[in-house]
Amino acid sequence: MKAIFEPYEFLTIKKEYMSDATIKIERLLYTGPLGHANSLKVEIDFLQNVVLPPVEMEYHNEFGIKTKVRVMDLREITAEKIRAMNDRVRYRDFYDFAIICLKLNVDLDEVLGLVKRKEVRKPISRRNILSNWQLAREDKADEKLAIYYTEELSDEQIGAKIEQLKFATITAPRFK
Repeated sequence: MKAIFEPYEFLTIKKEYMSDATIKIERLLYTGPLGHANSLKVEIDFLQNVVLPPVEMEYHNEFGIKTKVRVMDLREITAEKIRAMNDRVRYRDFYDFAIICLKLNVDLDEVLGLVKRKEVRKPISRRNILSNWQLAREDKADEKLAIYYTEELSDEQIGAKIEQLKFATITAPRFK
């Protein structure tokens, strides 16, 4: 991985992590087109699978530089948010899920079908998600987390979107 970035003198790796499951470069520093310092996060996971092909989109930036990027399909991002809401307690996962549902009109039945096709490390259940939502709300209320967002959503709005998730527990497929 490091060899990919070595030829580019303007890139500097400041923080990295490697395990049997993942490689993360959390602070790949670079200087932007106007001389401003910035950083990227690169993560490669050897265990999780991406089901849908990437989508090519125009990238709009403050510098007016026209370019396209390949990004994860919105349905796949939503499936990943469902998995994240099940596996960890981070308010931003619940916020992201709700804002996607409110603004971008995803079909939750289709998304849940994608979740079933992805790598499942621990059972994904509505009960886990609701329990983690309660804990995430408490963390937010206690101001334990710094949360930055472009549009405010109430906990009731987020909770209403989470309540729309009606599904049987999703477990890892059993192979013979």
